[in-house]
Amino acid sequence: MNTDFIKGIIVPILTAIDENEVINEKEMRTQVDFVIEGGVL
Repeated sequence: MNTDFIKGIIVPILTAIDENEVINEKEMRTQVDFVIEGGVL
């Protein structure tokens, strides 16, 4: 497997779901914004 294209920081982000196992888009956006604001693009 060629991994030469992988560069920089890879940040794990958990998929936020509600009690019905539906993706919680608002929480996902909050997590992504937090990572971006921390300097990871």
